[in-house]
Amino acid sequence: MNPDEKRAFLEKAFSSNAENDVQLPEWVKAIRKKINKSVFKEFEQYLDTDPQNLISRGFISGAGKHLKKILTEKRLELESLIGHKLTDDELSELEDELSELDQFSSEETAKIEDSNQTDWVNFYKGFLLGGQSVFSDEGQIKHESLDTTLSLFMLMNGVYIEENIKTRKACYDYLIEHLGENRVGSYERVEKFLQRIGFCPAKPGRPPL
Repeated sequence: MNPDEKRAFLEKAFSSNAENDVQLPEWVKAIRKKINKSVFKEFEQYLDTDPQNLISRGFISGAGKHLKKILTEKRLELESLIGHKLTDDELSELEDELSELDQFSSEETAKIEDSNQTDWVNFYKGFLLGGQSVFSDEGQIKHESLDTTLSLFMLMNGVYIEENIKTRKACYDYLIEHLGENRVGSYERVEKFLQRIGFCPAKPGRPPL
């Protein structure tokens, strides 16, 4: 697998506009749409508001601090969750992206200290919500569904799956190999999940089984 190709794929798959990117496979866009309505559903509520809204700016600031802490302090838990060991390049890219959020958070926090009480309260109301937006204090993903682990794993390994997985059964075997039967579940459950996201890699004339 070409590292540059994988990096480019991940950048597209995890971008905010992924579900509308015509260059991504349909199943990837379907997964991003599912995640946006579960894991990242609190983000949609606040990121779609006026960018000058202090609660929204506080939310982004709190989320940036929160995600960077998870990455630095709970890397092993994160890798276990997504079923993928982060390479040094991937980790560096994530840290760079989160550093921008961290810098934004620091700048916004400094500015709000000189504001009036109402603005200060609104900002930190958003900051608190952002700081609790994705992971709980125990490191568990909030709003996750039964399919969250499968969704994140398939996104992280999308290039390999696109290039090498030819049937739904092969995809199931790949998930079992890397995540284990306890986390994946039965073939029937996975097949329904793959049907819902439109994952049908078989060539014309061959059943996707």
